[in-house]
Amino acid sequence: MLSSSGSTSRHQCYCKRGYTQIGMKCTMMQCPVLKPPQNGYFVRKTCGNVVNAACGIRCKSGYTLQGSSIRLCGEDGVWSGGDAHCVMKSCQELHAPANGTVQCSQDQPTIDTECTFACDPGFQLVGSQVRTCLPVAMWDGIPAYCKPIFCPSLPPLHHGRVSPASCSSPRPKYGINCEYTCNPGHQLTGPRSTSCVSLGVWSARGKTTRCVGELCDLGDSAVKCLMKTLISFFYHSTIS
Repeated sequence: MLSSSGSTSRHQCYCKRGYTQIGMKCTMMQCPVLKPPQNGYFVRKTCGNVVNAACGIRCKSGYTLQGSSIRLCGEDGVWSGGDAHCVMKSCQELHAPANGTVQCSQDQPTIDTECTFACDPGFQLVGSQVRTCLPVAMWDGIPAYCKPIFCPSLPPLHHGRVSPASCSSPRPKYGINCEYTCNPGHQLTGPRSTSCVSLGVWSARGKTTRCVGELCDLGDSAVKCLMKTLISFFYHSTIS
């Protein structure tokens, strides 16, 4: 304990800065015990609370610190700075692409939120179907958008026609239904129609539609008609 010049009693003694008097003793001042914030930790494993003690505070991955990152225990027994909190990071909100939808696992795009994209009928997804909010507060994957689905142009039908005419345009649209008809004197073989379906393919893909001349002409004898039929049968069997 210290005393002023000219003191005549020990009751006139006092403690130096950083100490508090308890009875006739000087005890080092202490600050309240600090605890790390939820989802946070001290830079050093422990945090003292005596005068001049310094405590560094950090947050776990995926969280950002709000408040003071360093607290000092003052000589008055009060911590410097303000209380620290660890707030979960979040990514920017993702929006549904034009002609599509997005469904996220949480309302707020915090860390580990997953968002799934889909396109309306007639459109195809380009980019990442699922994107996840990373601990660095950024989305993984590639931005998604929906592009229109088109099928390849249908070739012209010899001795017949394809309708509507847009079926033979450079890029027939998804959902269009195309029908085949033959000119008089010809018969249709193969599918009578085909539609542009998902992934930009025709529903009758792999099958061939043709218009072939009628085998028996008016006035042909039964034998001649039979011969034409057999020749045509063997010809197409050989081609197949």
